[in-house]
Amino acid sequence: MTKLTTLILFFLASNYLFAQITFKKGYVIDNLNKRIECLIKDNDWKNNPQFVNYQIDQNSEILKGNLETISEFGIYGKSTFKRANIDLDVSSDELSKMTFEKDPILEKKVVYLKILVDGEAKLYSYSFGEANKYFYSLGVSNTVIPLVFKKYRSSKGYSENLSFKQQLIEQINCGNQDLYVLNSLKYNDMLIKYFAEFNTCRGGDSGIIKENSSEHKNRDFIKSNFNLGLGYSKLRLKYINGPNPSRVWDNSIEYRIGIRSTYIFPFRMNKWSIVIDPHFYYNPKVREDTQDVYESEFKYFTIPFGISHKVFLNNNSNLNISILHNVGANKNDPDVGALNMSLRPARMINLDIGYEKKKFGVFVRYYTSSIFKTTNSLYYRNLNGFQAVLTYNFLNIQSKR
Repeated sequence: MTKLTTLILFFLASNYLFAQITFKKGYVIDNLNKRIECLIKDNDWKNNPQFVNYQIDQNSEILKGNLETISEFGIYGKSTFKRANIDLDVSSDELSKMTFEKDPILEKKVVYLKILVDGEAKLYSYSFGEANKYFYSLGVSNTVIPLVFKKYRSSKGYSENLSFKQQLIEQINCGNQDLYVLNSLKYNDMLIKYFAEFNTCRGGDSGIIKENSSEHKNRDFIKSNFNLGLGYSKLRLKYINGPNPSRVWDNSIEYRIGIRSTYIFPFRMNKWSIVIDPHFYYNPKVREDTQDVYESEFKYFTIPFGISHKVFLNNNSNLNISILHNVGANKNDPDVGALNMSLRPARMINLDIGYEKKKFGVFVRYYTSSIFKTTNSLYYRNLNGFQAVLTYNFLNIQSKR
């Protein structure tokens, strides 16, 4: 447990030391309606933020604005957030938590809304957890109105309150929307196009807040690479009871081959991912450094999995730090000489530090396990080792960001 704790602390410390603070050109507006050009920390928010970190220039101190001090802020070419008093529907979309009540359950909130369309008709969004709610305002009015959509329980399992369509017919309608368009309209990003067409119909620009093409592009969703590596490990068999000394094997070279896949989360600038690293491990010789010599092959297939954090160096390269948990191998190893026992790893912890450039990469792995299953209850096995692994990325699956 001590080694596990040390590895986790090392991972967190490394993440802190290598963490990127990315500030981009933007602005904030204070309560006196003063607009301040500045640099804003880009957190690539999945949920709407409650505060913003900014600095006047690269050499100035980092300031923190919140809902009490900043009425609006934005990153040029990416996103804009505006403070608003809203009625927020806090109803759940989970079937087990739905009620039979058709009307939304509203709570007064002061939040930062993301502006999606900024014209005569403005469209906003607010994301929290897995929920995504939409709001609108008209003209110069500061009144922000929720577009009503709610799932509720019914005899069918669940039904939907689609009142937002009636709101659009009555309030956001230039006379150019036919019944088919409204019937097919979904409570999602389709609303952006609807509001844009209304603004255009009224003689203005569409008002769509366009994101910079370098920010809003296809993102890697799943990546897989083929890898080959060499390693060095030290094995110790410790006698649990009695005077027998521990047996130590050292200077052992090992080989590995595998396929490493990552699922990249669509937030925090694509820095975080889940990693699965199935590989075949082969250690052709284990030699005891004493008068007695035992030799044995160790070979098994294993599937470590865990989390990874990237530090982007430029558009083509990055550093990454991963911590993985190995649930164990699929088979016992052969007997180890005269000890008459078989071994296989269990609950191994891996710490990886790697570098990637385009399709190629390399990472160094430290692994450790103080708990190993054996067929001899008198011994337990302690294993520590390093691996140097070369990788080649052969598969990228992308999705719209």
